[in-house]
Parts: sequence; structure tokens; C-alpha cells
Amino acid sequence: MGICRFLGTVGFFGCGWPAFRAAQAHWHLRFERLDELAKLGRSGALALGVSVMVGFVGLAIGQRLGMGIRVRDNATSLRINVLWHCLANGSIIWLAYSGVLCAVAIGDRQLVQHFAREYGTAFFLSCAVIGLAGSVTIALCIGRLLTSGARRDGAGEKLMLILPFIVGIPMGLLVTAIWQLPSLGGAIFGFLFPSSLTTLAGGMWDRDQAMRTPGRPRPI
Repeated sequence: MGICRFLGTVGFFGCGWPAFRAAQAHWHLRFERLDELAKLGRSGALALGVSVMVGFVGLAIGQRLGMGIRVRDNATSLRINVLWHCLANGSIIWLAYSGVLCAVAIGDRQLVQHFAREYGTAFFLSCAVIGLAGSVTIALCIGRLLTSGARRDGAGEKLMLILPFIVGIPMGLLVTAIWQLPSLGGAIFGFLFPSSLTTLAGGMWDRDQAMRTPGRPRPI
């Protein structure tokens, strides 16, 4: 299911974003943030609606392509599922943590809105890159652990004790260093990140792996 969902996501954004930009150019829409579309009336609603519908077409095509890719090896399938769920969930969790950290550090609501207008895109992109890098690192560590059999020796507990210090806290400190935010807050959210990610995503990759029929290759 990991490849199927990945290609579906690529198809959604790969088709939806160009359609949105084309609609924006066609109706001469000018705005700085997506929430300003509501002020543009029917043209803004049409631009968003058309792009979403085109995106869903791309989603369907991508998932259909993903269903045609078959992986016979269970270990490879598990690694792919772990990687996908860590990327998908980790990026969302890290962006949420980063947003909360920024809002709490700035404090004043008007200053937060000013920061979002002036630096929102750069902040979003930098945190997204850091979140994706951290999520990939965690996925590779967990995927290796789950397919090696070492978790029977208590390696899983040891890994979860190590990940906050070698991955999570450095992620938080990097965000605070780039944006001059309180380092303690970044360290706290970074420490919580690996356990939050594995708690949310663990059941998902177990579910996807259970969908594979023994002895019969299925799309992942």
C-alpha cells in the first residue's frame, strides 16, 4: 500500500497544483495566502474547486499505477510501508510542532500573523525539509530493526531511547537556530517527535503489512 499511496499523493499534487496555477492565471487572481481565496468570491472558489477535482483525477491515476507494482519480498514491503507512513505522518506532526513552537515563542497574536505574512512560506519550507529528513532517518532505522529480527533482543526499546537524542532533539535545535526561537522549546518538541511518530504510524504499517496474503504477491 505504501507505493500506491505515494504515487497517489504525487498524482494529486502533480495535477492539482498546475491546474490551480492555470486557473489563477485565467481569472487573474492575486493573493498572498490561500485563506485569502475566500475574499475573491466565485472566481476563487472555482479556482480551488477545479484544482481539487483535477487533483483527484491525478490521485486515481497514481494509485492505479501503484496497484500495478507488485513486491514479492515481505521485508522490502515492510520497509516501504514504514518509510511511507513515517514520511506522511512525520511531516504533518513536525509542521504542527513547529507551528506551535513559533506561536508560543512569539506570543502576541498580531505578531504571529505578521510573522506568517512575512516569513510563513520560508518557515513552512524549512520546517518541512527538516521534518522530512528526520522522518526518513527514523524510517530507515525502524525498517532495518523490523526486518532484522533484532527487536526480539530488546533492540526496539533501546532504539526508542536513542532516537530522541540522535534525531529528534537535533531537529528541534536546528529549527530554533534558523529562526532564533527558544532552544528549550525546540529540544522538548524534538524529544517528543520520535515517540509521537511511531505511536501514530506503527499501527498503520502493521495494518498494511497484514493485508498481504502469504505466498501471494500483492500491491503495496
